[in-house]
Amino acid sequence: MRYRGLVFAILVVLTLPCADASDTGVVLSASVTPKTSAFGVPLQLSVRIENSTSTSLLLLVRDVNFGIEISDERGQKITVYAPRYTRERSSFADDEVPLLPGAAYIRPLPVPLNDLTATPGEGWLAESGRYSLKIIYDSDRSKAAHNEPIWRGTLESNSVEFDIRPPDSSMMLAYHERLVRCVEDSSSCDGLAVANFYRANRDTAAADLLLKMLASAPYELWWLDAIVAQGRAADADAIREIASHVEDEALQALLQERAATLQRAASMDRRRDAKDR
Repeated sequence: MRYRGLVFAILVVLTLPCADASDTGVVLSASVTPKTSAFGVPLQLSVRIENSTSTSLLLLVRDVNFGIEISDERGQKITVYAPRYTRERSSFADDEVPLLPGAAYIRPLPVPLNDLTATPGEGWLAESGRYSLKIIYDSDRSKAAHNEPIWRGTLESNSVEFDIRPPDSSMMLAYHERLVRCVEDSSSCDGLAVANFYRANRDTAAADLLLKMLASAPYELWWLDAIVAQGRAADADAIREIASHVEDEALQALLQERAATLQRAASMDRRRDAKDR
């Protein structure tokens, strides 16, 4: 499995074992729904913070204070964060939450997980498989002005397992048809979602169409990501050809670099296949 880096529905809070409060007196718990999801169907993530001390606490619970550590079956890890706020600083006071002894605060975390509409570099989108995640809280990730006294520290939640099912044949066909429509009429194309689908799924029938989309819109780099993900060595030359027609030197250099990356990856795949035979 390789990480690809990619809406809340009704939240269903699962009954999960709580994280160890250790010496902090504050307990952080995570929940994710559904526990089994089709590829591209967003996961719903929530966090619960409980004050198990005998005194009241004031917690800073801005989105930026939470990180999500995701592990695959081989133990490879990636950490993603909620997008930073774009609100006015004056509204940050809404995220300073008082907790009485024994009280708990529950909220969803707006991190795009398994979401095809997330822009590259935002959230998390992976191949199918079994994963686990835990939430990491760090009060110091927020540097804005705040009231005092704020509880200061770091917390780690329980670990939650979930499964991502691979796309079935009907889903593969549906996205191929959407890609064909993009080629025919890019103005009505949901290009980001279609490209994200092919960033995580290989389809020989789609590779040439993806090249056509990049040639028509070289600044939409999600098409480039999708082409590289297909792993066809011959596409490296096609990307270089597209780069030769681009006037922007920075974009031209990026296309050339990704072409070289694709060529190296395809070469490694060939060596791996030869070794397995």
